[in-house]
Amino acid sequence: MPDRLMLPPRLDAATVTALTAELKDAVVNGVVRLDASEVTHMGALGVQALISAARAVTENGGVFEFTALSDKAGAHLVHMGLTPEIIAEGAL
Repeated sequence: MPDRLMLPPRLDAATVTALTAELKDAVVNGVVRLDASEVTHMGALGVQALISAARAVTENGGVFEFTALSDKAGAHLVHMGLTPEIIAEGAL
């Protein structure tokens, strides 16, 4: 597992299946560090996958965090009423 998981430029229906598979592998290791520096679109399906992974890893005492976040990704999260911290906490 790489130190960070580089997220694709678009988190949407077209990329969520591959993203989910990568997140499952990362969750098993107990540490999920996401690099969202290249994300230009963060859709609801992608965010749901991130929240699910965050819940899975933190419930087992692991680490889930963003190491970088593009301005566009941050703005999309704000429009959904979210922040990287809220996602990392499993949106509880």
